[in-house]
Amino acid sequence: TWVYPIEDTFGVIFSVGDVSANTYFRIAQQSGGLVYVNFANAGSTRWTVDTDSSALNLNEWNNLVLTHDGQEGVIYVNGQIPAQTYSVTTDKTLWFGDVPLFDTANLGVLYQNSAYSNYFKGSIDNVQVWDRTLSAAEVLNLYNGSVNSSSYIGKYSNSGDFKSLVYYNSTSRYWNVSVSSTDDSVYNNSIVNGSGVNISCPNLVGYWNLDSNYDDSSSNGNDGTATGTNNATGLSSDAIRFDGVDDV
Repeated sequence: TWVYPIEDTFGVIFSVGDVSANTYFRIAQQSGGLVYVNFANAGSTRWTVDTDSSALNLNEWNNLVLTHDGQEGVIYVNGQIPAQTYSVTTDKTLWFGDVPLFDTANLGVLYQNSAYSNYFKGSIDNVQVWDRTLSAAEVLNLYNGSVNSSSYIGKYSNSGDFKSLVYYNSTSRYWNVSVSSTDDSVYNNSIVNGSGVNISCPNLVGYWNLDSNYDDSSSNGNDGTATGTNNATGLSSDAIRFDGVDDV
């Protein structure tokens, strides 16, 4: 997920909740550029982890990923693991499969117990959910493969065996070189390919590129709806902008 915060206040970037109970999971921006993640079940916070210092830059695109390996969650920012500390460790193993009450997911806000709160102010782009734990190398590949700017050329890799490369020189000329793979089955199941996020990967639960809509680009049809949000300039095309007041 890519986020572009424009205000140094607490705001939820991604959340999953329950309409009728105080059960929720949220990834949020805290003041000071901190990343905050916590999981509550039936009104009791089970685990909370924060970055130790500023990790998100205001008025810039930041790549934000959370992984969970069945033991604990780990925050990544721009392909790296920043220093982070758990302030609540009651049950760090708690994850989505352990909470059958979850019935709603949202961007830019927390919705639980039939109420909205913690609105995010800024833009969000290229949201993905995977059904397995991504490795550190895969998280870095997602970051590298998503960046699209005049100062950086994205690269896509599969466990160090590059499928395609892009070269750049001072004359601002580009060359694309295709490299054959000896294991197409592995490549087809990798999370990125020569076009970006591999939407054919069976582990992809949902991919919302947020290009003027909330449609799911994976094959799972998890389309969403928006209320009050506006289009914004994203990494390579559009993104969704949240006003921090009532956009959901």
